[in-house]
Amino acid sequence: MGGSSSVRGDQTIYHTDNLCFDGTDRGAPMSADGQLWIGSTASNRPDNGGHVRLGSLTSPDATINIGYSAPNITITANGAMTGQTITGDTGGALSPTSGNWGIVGGSPLSAGTNASVTSGVGSTLTVTSINCAKWIVDATTNRGTHTTIAGAIAAASSGETIFIRPGTYTENLTLKAGVNLTAFECDSSFNGTGHVIISGNATFSTAGSVTISGIQLQTNSAAFLTVSGSQASIINLNNCYLKCTNATGISYSSSSSSSNIYINNCYGSIDTTGIALYSMTSSGGLYIQYSYILNSGSSTTANSNSNGIAYFVYSTGNIVFSTSSTGIFVALKSTINPGTLNVTAVTTAGTASNNQLYLCSVASGSASSVSVGSGTTIIVNNSIIDSSNTNAITGAGTIIYSEITFSNTSSLINTTSQTRRNISTGGVSFDGGTNTLSNYTEGTFTPTMTGGTVAGTTTYTAQAGFYRRIGNLVVVQFTVIGTGATGTGNVVFGGLPFTIKNQVNGAPQGAMVAANGATFTFPASTTSPVFLGLINTLTGLSWVNGSTTSNAQQMANTTFNFQVTCSYEI
Repeated sequence: MGGSSSVRGDQTIYHTDNLCFDGTDRGAPMSADGQLWIGSTASNRPDNGGHVRLGSLTSPDATINIGYSAPNITITANGAMTGQTITGDTGGALSPTSGNWGIVGGSPLSAGTNASVTSGVGSTLTVTSINCAKWIVDATTNRGTHTTIAGAIAAASSGETIFIRPGTYTENLTLKAGVNLTAFECDSSFNGTGHVIISGNATFSTAGSVTISGIQLQTNSAAFLTVSGSQASIINLNNCYLKCTNATGISYSSSSSSSNIYINNCYGSIDTTGIALYSMTSSGGLYIQYSYILNSGSSTTANSNSNGIAYFVYSTGNIVFSTSSTGIFVALKSTINPGTLNVTAVTTAGTASNNQLYLCSVASGSASSVSVGSGTTIIVNNSIIDSSNTNAITGAGTIIYSEITFSNTSSLINTTSQTRRNISTGGVSFDGGTNTLSNYTEGTFTPTMTGGTVAGTTTYTAQAGFYRRIGNLVVVQFTVIGTGATGTGNVVFGGLPFTIKNQVNGAPQGAMVAANGATFTFPASTTSPVFLGLINTLTGLSWVNGSTTSNAQQMANTTFNFQVTCSYEI
């Protein structure tokens, strides 16, 4: 059956002598590629090797390959034809195995490292998941390695990161040391959009660290993070949104001083009253850095720590802070402004002596901005205090301060103990640097009165001295009151806070009053006492002037009451 014929004007069919359509033997058995048997008797020929002899059918624009490998016929379409060759990771064509086609990703994402996705029944197509990361959580089946974060944590090992796709995952998690959780960068919830949300409590109590990045952590009637136990547990929260909807967000009770929580570049919100961002009893450290914490719920509940150190650094929040017991609070270059709530912004209590506000702005509306509890000390430097309360800073504790700016109507500090620090900037100049004002201090001292020849014993009922130093100039004011003195010679007042400058003819003079009721007698013809400072000493005399004589007043063992004001150089 050779030759060719035109079926239509635009197409030609080619055939050979071995081509048969009804199963009738037209020639010798198939012996070369390119031969095809079609018909009922074709399969009965024991000498033809089956229906097909390997070969190809060629069209003008592509190639169709027909192959045989017992007991299957394989057809491969190449080129522009519909369908393409399915090849394995070694480049060769795949063969069916037990009725299934297997499509496997290349190394290292080969079978066994990622879960498989199976679709269909009977002759199924099984595709090993080919992902951009080893562990991916997606709430939708077949789109990741796990549908729950807890399942991925259980499967992962230290040093690995679990990527979480968008969705709300209502889970309580037990974190594993060295296994980090992150959203893909494009899905980060840093700005509060909530692409990836974990609603539940994540707990960590083992040694090691865990980093959580780009995820919205949200309370679900309990803290969203609990760090407990006695190990050096370290948590890093980076670029997260911390949403306290119905409970305080962080419960931190680890007894290890090496335990730390770092909150870096995060946003947060306190959404209702009676809750806070954190409650801390741990002896470790809690660091809030480069973060912004809102208080949309107008909560006046303080972020509290009774142990360890809580840091608020380069951050802003209209929230409230407090300490108790041995807890310490340190704020650096931050803004603390619950002013619209009219509540004290920072309250210290307990025994800690190194609470600090440095380069901060603290506002409290009509309440005192800072309250320093008895037994505690707070150091306030270069900060702005904004309060309309009578007492901008109050309490029974101690404040050590310098360079405070009061930006509201109140500028009063009425803590029980106050110490103003020297300004150690190298000096303030008003003439381009030729002269500098390098010191300003205020304080108290205890004045004395003794005899110049024999000091004796003086019985006091009051000794009070106050001073203000501005540069090298000291202004003093003091009072001595007593019932008797056994000393002899000149009346000598001592105990001045700074040594009088040693300069010729430079003895300072000040006003002195012998108050009513004093029985000290004056030398004859003298009625006008003055204070005469003695150079290069911490003392001065009671100098009396009259119409005919001037002399130092002499001691007398009787009641006395002297009040002195004087300024001198040092």
